[in-house]
Amino acid sequence: MRALPKLELSEEQVVELVRQLSPDAKRRVMQLLGSVPNQSAESEASVSEFAKLPCFGMWADHEALQDSDAWVRKEREPWHRRASRRD
Repeated sequence: MRALPKLELSEEQVVELVRQLSPDAKRRVMQLLGSVPNQSAESEASVSEFAKLPCFGMWADHEALQDSDAWVRKEREPWHRRASRRD
């Protein structure tokens, strides 16, 4: 778990600031306090390390994925037919 930065405000000052917030802002603060660290804040080093893995891009030259949008549509087509079928 990451260490939190040292507060420059006293607890009383923080409580007073929270009291002045709108109900919506209070909900957002509570969500922030209860949330896990942002997973998208990966370091540049870990992203570049991932890109160097042998499996990265292994399907890039695959014939079926030349038009990946068409491939996904084709794969999803049976799902749509099944979902709209009325038996």
